[in-house]
Formats: sequence, structure tokens, C-alpha cells
Amino acid sequence: MTTSRYNWQSDLIRHEVFCIRNSAGAIIQTSIPADNIDFSISYSTKGRGAFTASRTGGKYTNCAKIDESTLAVYIPLSETQIGCGRLVRKITLKIPAPAFPSGVLQIDVPTKTNLALYDGASDFDGPSVDQCIIPDLEKFGV
Repeated sequence: MTTSRYNWQSDLIRHEVFCIRNSAGAIIQTSIPADNIDFSISYSTKGRGAFTASRTGGKYTNCAKIDESTLAVYIPLSETQIGCGRLVRKITLKIPAPAFPSGVLQIDVPTKTNLALYDGASDFDGPSVDQCIIPDLEKFGV
């Protein structure tokens, strides 16, 4: 994965393209989880603050659905002190599951992104695009 650099104080638009791994291990594009599945995506760097985008009860906060597979996340780095370093993303999926005491099966998927925040000029203009690899939800009966 090639890592791009982005100024840590410049507002950022991220396009998260939802993907799964197929049975052969290849990464393939998939749909954003169904509307009955709440999710949040938390971004941080080591030892600093965090920023979260989410969809809860069908309502998007700090993000918007672009198409069936792509989510635009609006990260106000000028207002959010995430700091410098490799940007880490944790997506949390909350799947309705009556068998669990809370009625929810929660899956957390932490991963490094293809972006490093640093104290210099950005390597690119426009949105930062990355694959957001989630588990194959069909294997959970969803």
C-alpha cells in the first residue's frame, strides 16, 4: 500500500470504498452495510485525539453515502486535533442479533489507512480514497 502525506491541519474528505475478501482472499468491492446495521468509523493517530463519523438508525453524521459502495467522510482537521502520524481507522459494525444479550453483534475492524498526516504540504488535491475492508456480513447471516 502506497502511503500519501496530507497536512494535519487541512480539512480532509475521505472516500471509503467498502470491500470484502472473497473465498480466494481477493479484495472485492461490496455495498455499504444494509440500513439496519449501524456503524461508526473512528480516525486517529498514535497518542492524539480522534474523529468519528457514523450512521445510526439510518442517519449519517459527519459522512454521506456517495453510491452503493462509497462513503464520503468529512474530517475537519482544522478543528479536530488528531495530530501527525499514520492515520488509523477503526470501523465498528453493530449487527442486529437477538441471540446476544444486548441484541447486537458488534464487530470492530481496526486498520492503518493509506494516509499519513504531517506538518508539510499535502501530496495531493481532492478526496483521499481508500478501501474499507469489512467482514463478509453474509457469513453472519445478514
